[in-house]
Amino acid sequence: MIAVAVAKPSHLPFTEWRLDLFNSLENLPESKNAIFTLKNGSEEALREVARLKPAYMDLDITVSAAFVAEIRSMGIEVILSFHDYEKTPSDLTALLQELQTVEADFYKIACMAHSAIDSLRLLAFAKTAPKNCLLMTMGDTGYITRILSPVVGRPFTYACEEVPLVPGQLPYNVLEDMYGYSSLNTSTNIYGLIGYPVEKSISHVSHNRVMQQHNLSSVYVKMPVKPEEFEQFFPLARTLGVRGLSVTTPLKEAVMAYCTTITPEALAIGAVNTLRFDDKGIHGSNTDGPGACAAIEKHVTLKGSRVVVLGAGGAAKAIAWQAHALGADVTICNRDRVKGHALAEKIGCRAGEPNFAYDIIINSTSSGMPIDASLILPGSFAMDVRTIPMDTEFLIEAKKRGCHPIYGYEMFIEQAILQYKTWFHDLDVSDSLTKAVLGYVGSAS
Repeated sequence: MIAVAVAKPSHLPFTEWRLDLFNSLENLPESKNAIFTLKNGSEEALREVARLKPAYMDLDITVSAAFVAEIRSMGIEVILSFHDYEKTPSDLTALLQELQTVEADFYKIACMAHSAIDSLRLLAFAKTAPKNCLLMTMGDTGYITRILSPVVGRPFTYACEEVPLVPGQLPYNVLEDMYGYSSLNTSTNIYGLIGYPVEKSISHVSHNRVMQQHNLSSVYVKMPVKPEEFEQFFPLARTLGVRGLSVTTPLKEAVMAYCTTITPEALAIGAVNTLRFDDKGIHGSNTDGPGACAAIEKHVTLKGSRVVVLGAGGAAKAIAWQAHALGADVTICNRDRVKGHALAEKIGCRAGEPNFAYDIIINSTSSGMPIDASLILPGSFAMDVRTIPMDTEFLIEAKKRGCHPIYGYEMFIEQAILQYKTWFHDLDVSDSLTKAVLGYVGSAS
């Protein structure tokens, strides 16, 4: 039997019976707590299963208005549905109006999203759609529409029991346990992570746990966004009422052009990893540098230390700038030497190969091993900014060489603590965030 849970804020999930995936429609039991879906089924077959009196029947837009009326006359609520497995239609208003020419109890639009922009565009449309409309996307970003369904006023959404029937579905227990689905409503504030890719970040796990523990009436979602999508993304984020965002690779520099204000530190660094939205605009800041240095200084003092920063991207800029400001002797080592020297000149430090004595080496690149392992000095402090896995290739090699490891999750915790203070008026989430991160990282490594 193929069954899909339908998550409802009432804590009473219905079950969708995908009858089109059954081997046989004979000897079906009555199920008053169900939605019967039989795509491309004949009216005769649909009429037969309707005699089992499900709570709902999901009928395709191609059925006749007379047949919809017949099913409703049997005391069954009808979900009239439209599916587009290729794209998200450009004119959602016209599509809904076409559906509404047939009188039904609910109208469902499920379409393929090829980017987060498609999913966010559908969510923005949902903000003003009639309350009996079910709106969702399929595809890699479809999960966004499932999570935020109650936030944009939808009566329910579709989930799966374990294995998704279409890309974008989430298991019901994930919707509920991780995102607190049943407690979400139109007053819930939206926070999230933007970047490309975002899959490896653990922020959706840690941040939702913290938000629930502190009763912040908020939800945190990851959104894969590319720099060229900003022109569409930020108006949609505004429409949806997004309150804050974490920013990761490769957006930390490009996002600055869309900020109304930027802190002096972030301006000096040339990168932003935190956005706060309010009525006056979008406010950018950077917690990467202070977060990384706070994590390092729990192991070793930066002032007077010789520090090698591998990379010259957004994280490297922030860490190198902050370490230099705290009195460290910083050297930038980057594969693109021109970019490395440009960053070093901006900060006021050096650029070059790590072929000298140093105290601390930091891998801020996306590479598992950005330098020859022989250049990792025994006895030094070695840090990797990546969170998962806890023991990265770089740190494994460093520990083999007798180095003292500083894990990426330590930086993640420290920078996220500062983000919460930015978003929630100096709220201290140190203990709850640390427990959430350690609990997840430990189980994932």
